Amino acid sequence: MPTFPPVKVKAKFHCVSVSANEIYKKATLDTVIGTEDDNKDFTDQAPRGNLIIHIMNDRPAANFFTPGKDYYLEFEQAPDQPKAAGEQ
Repeated sequence: MPTFPPVKVKAKFHCVSVSANEIYKKATLDTVIGTEDDNKDFTDQAPRGNLIIHIMNDRPAANFFTPGKDYYLEFEQAPDQPKAAGEQ
């Protein structure tokens, strides 16, 4: 049984589309859900989600996503940042 709250959550996403314009590419991904293997791990914790990411055309990651391929995304809470002077 997973530890709650989990320290990290790993999700598996499926790229459903990539579109482009003259400035950026937009990749749209949906979660992969299932009852076996790593698909079950994420489904048990948070079974639905989607991700839209915009990547500038001149960046190395612009050609990373391919429709029809699966990708992992791992969520880990970031540490609190120190507050600037005068910030509440």
